[in-house]
Amino acid sequence: MMIELLEESETPPPEAVFKYYKKLVPLAYGQGPFYLLGPIKKLLMHLLAWKNPSPRGPAGKADMRVWAHKSAALACENLMLSLRA
Repeated sequence: MMIELLEESETPPPEAVFKYYKKLVPLAYGQGPFYLLGPIKKLLMHLLAWKNPSPRGPAGKADMRVWAHKSAALACENLMLSLRA
């Protein structure tokens, strides 16, 4: 959906934007068939964190739900603060 919007825009975005939405987003937020990639990603993130600091983003279906709730709550908070100002 986002890639289609970028392709239809009047000014072409940088190539890095296309790479982000075509490669990184599906890898970071995709869960795979039968949600099998979630536990694998969680284990891989845990092992990689021993060497260097890395984000431990949403790995499984439950983590995606928590991430969505936190993002929605933050958006609501910002809206309420802007309406108050």
